[in-house]
Amino acid sequence: FIGNMEVLPSGNVLYCGGANGGLLSSTNTADYWDASNNTWSSPGAINLPSDVALAASTVLPDGTVAITGGGSGVAAMFTASNQVIRFSESTFTWTATTGLPVGLVSHSLTVLPDGCFLVVGGADPAGVAQSNGYVWNP
Repeated sequence: FIGNMEVLPSGNVLYCGGANGGLLSSTNTADYWDASNNTWSSPGAINLPSDVALAASTVLPDGTVAITGGGSGVAAMFTASNQVIRFSESTFTWTATTGLPVGLVSHSLTVLPDGCFLVVGGADPAGVAQSNGYVWNP
């Protein structure tokens, strides 16, 4: 739980990251729901490049999924990340891109009309609530 789920332009679904177990240990797993077969699979080839929980995600206009920030570690000791990674359903790969100015967890992510996205709020690596917003251009 506390992972990210996005409906892809194909109608399939990507669920990734989150935490598992009683200690809320972050995970890098990804699950893929194939709408045509009505089946879930967990192909290891699409796992995230790093553990991430409490991240934000969205589908970008080009059909890729962007995941920003998130934390790795266990429960209250999550280390907030500034990572921005993108998933391509056509190649089943993740690509790391230029990161955010600060690591964030529990923030929001909204696609803007020009294809950029807005990252707002959340908490930084020290756990301090953030009121800043960042516009990121993929």
